[in-house]
Amino acid sequence: MSAVPHPEQDPISQGKLTWLPTREDAYLLMESAGDAVFVTDRAGRILSLSPMAQQLVGRTHDVVGQVFHDLIGCETSNANSDAGCPFERMIRTGEVTMIASHRWTRGDGTTFELATTFWPRVQLAERVGAVIVTRDLTAEMEVQRDVQRVARLAEESPNPIVEFDGAGGMPFANTAMVELLTQCGALTKGVEVMLLPNLAEILKDCLRTRTAICRLEHAVADRVIAWSFFPLGDLDQIRA
Repeated sequence: MSAVPHPEQDPISQGKLTWLPTREDAYLLMESAGDAVFVTDRAGRILSLSPMAQQLVGRTHDVVGQVFHDLIGCETSNANSDAGCPFERMIRTGEVTMIASHRWTRGDGTTFELATTFWPRVQLAERVGAVIVTRDLTAEMEVQRDVQRVARLAEESPNPIVEFDGAGGMPFANTAMVELLTQCGALTKGVEVMLLPNLAEILKDCLRTRTAICRLEHAVADRVIAWSFFPLGDLDQIRA
């Protein structure tokens, strides 16, 4: 029979239990990290790196021993006191430093957009190196650029374009649509004169079926407008 510790002597109930990572714990953390992790000495020489870091740099046999700054590049050029190498600043100040985004071209010509954070390694109150965590932002940044390109195409299109949300709101209308609204007197009479009477039902059906609804005619003043509605992927939005 095992003895049950008194609540006043139980470190868990007292909130005093401290986890002290072992070498095996540190190895598992490195192996399971979703970002690239580099461990360096005080001079910035790479001592070890995680599998994701190995995948990022594209090679392993000649990485250990290299200076991280020479391998990845981490110079910043902001016009302020933080300009320079964030690794050197981290070693000098003992503070966590980071680069929100920087471009890096690997030896094989592949270009990446990276975000890098430098954490000081401390032993006996002395800074002995860094744990450097690098996140690959390439895919995320490319998606953002695609969205921006599509937004510019819609804005610059000579055809009137408007977007509706699931509630029937109109978060976007390009310049051509604004000009059409003006010509039809919608800015004085109200935008509703431009819209189909059963717009809410049309938007609901378009989102539910994820299929386009084309050429629904609507008379406004002395002209007839043909509305077409296209669901935008998995977004709760419709372009018309």
